[in-house]
Amino acid sequence: MKQHNTLRAWVGFLSWVLLLSLSTTVWGQRSAGNQPPSVKLNAPITTVRLPASCANGMRPNPNCASANEQIKLTTEASDPENDSMTFNYTATGGRIEGSGPSAVWDLSGLRPGVYRANVYVKDGANSEVCDWITVNVAECDCVAAPPPPARRPCADIAVQSSADTVQAGENVTLTANVRGADTSVSYNWVVSAGNIVRGQGSPSIVVDTAGLDGRNVTATVEIGNLPADCPSSKSVSFGTRAAPAMPKAVKIDSFGTEPNDAVKARLDSFGSALQQDPSAQGYIIAYGGCAGEGVKRAQFMKDYLVRNRGLDAGRLTIVDGGCRDSATYELYSVPQGATAPGAENSNPCAPCKRGKGR
Repeated sequence: MKQHNTLRAWVGFLSWVLLLSLSTTVWGQRSAGNQPPSVKLNAPITTVRLPASCANGMRPNPNCASANEQIKLTTEASDPENDSMTFNYTATGGRIEGSGPSAVWDLSGLRPGVYRANVYVKDGANSEVCDWITVNVAECDCVAAPPPPARRPCADIAVQSSADTVQAGENVTLTANVRGADTSVSYNWVVSAGNIVRGQGSPSIVVDTAGLDGRNVTATVEIGNLPADCPSSKSVSFGTRAAPAMPKAVKIDSFGTEPNDAVKARLDSFGSALQQDPSAQGYIIAYGGCAGEGVKRAQFMKDYLVRNRGLDAGRLTIVDGGCRDSATYELYSVPQGATAPGAENSNPCAPCKRGKGR
């Protein structure tokens, strides 16, 4: 009886071994007489570095570069019977897109940790095998941040004008003073009116105000090489006033050859006009009808004014105007600062006939 039971046990064991040898099961599924595929899952990296989250005073380690959070998966699979194969991917984190030998594992948004991707390959006979890989998701580390660079000091800029108000046409000097700069600086000037005639690019400029009657002028200097967060320009203004009108010579009278009494009457009026402005000069421009005639007659007029009107001879000037068709005399009052008149429209002088011009 004991031998019979032992024989039955051996028969059962041998039957189980025979069944196992005829059907290999991978991950719980196989087909009788079918050989399952061989599978290997590959990934180019096994660690994904996330950007570091650093506290104040720390910075990401410059030697740690964050990697792409998408990993390309490649499955090497072959089937002994050359059956067609299907691929199915799962993961413990993230998501995998793809259903063939290649897929993409997207790990974005995951917290640090170890994650596993699986590939299941099934052949035409429904024999299925699996392979997997693990990827470590970790943040880059932090290191102490270097101290910030020392802040450059700001400079104090001041601009001065040589005058608050000037007469149009006068020059004005503008000067910039820069104190506290930690390096050499440059100067660039701009004026709202007038012309910079000297000093551009230096601390001091000269501005010509010609033609700026009554206009205000603003001068601005831009200082170069100062810190970007510091003031770098300064302005100053000055005014101009209109230049006084220049006095002009006034023609008092003009006449030709007349009787002496008529000429004396004209000279009396001329003398009165000169006496009203003691600073004025009297000019007698004489145009004779022949050589020497005009000047001789003008000398008579001057002597009359000195003797009869009490004028100083130094205030009276005779201008030889040359000759015209007939003798002509012009009397001018020339205020101080005015331009003296000159002769014009004269002809060459012919010799006077005997008795004329004496």
